[in-house]
Amino acid sequence: MIKKHRNIKHLTDLIVGTINSDNVYDLSIYLNKYKPLMPNDKLDNFLNYAMSKNKLASMLFLSEIGVVTTNYEFILRTCDIMDLEKVYKGIEQLGYKFSKNVKYNILSRLLKPYKLIDNINRMSVAINYVESGFIDRETYNLYMNQYFIEYGDKAKVIRPFLRDRILNSILN
Repeated sequence: MIKKHRNIKHLTDLIVGTINSDNVYDLSIYLNKYKPLMPNDKLDNFLNYAMSKNKLASMLFLSEIGVVTTNYEFILRTCDIMDLEKVYKGIEQLGYKFSKNVKYNILSRLLKPYKLIDNINRMSVAINYVESGFIDRETYNLYMNQYFIEYGDKAKVIRPFLRDRILNSILN
């Protein structure tokens, strides 16, 4: 349902709402109202938001009308950790190319010791990404070796998971 905007902030909120619902028709109408009021370089914020929320229809529509972004690798640092693989594949589908070490950076984001202490499920998420093939085992092993060198005593948080993983691989 198309609403009449009261001001720029309200129009921005309406656009964000249509991105959340992935409603391309309403998005096109609101963007036509938004474009005369704001410069085009502000539109990349909407594309970044659609990418971080993995709203594929909105991402495709925004890229089709000529909106581009330059900080697409930063989006992987801000999106939900459970959606990293989907967001990565969605951004790749738009034709953006990632650097070689982006998956190493994803592991770095997931497995910082202070973050693991707060949310131990991060290790399970990382292992799921390795098992699904999103992150290859070579990158994972490289990161884990560097992890123990870099963090030393703080690395004890991760040892129980590694022990369980090794035991499971032996038994299976």
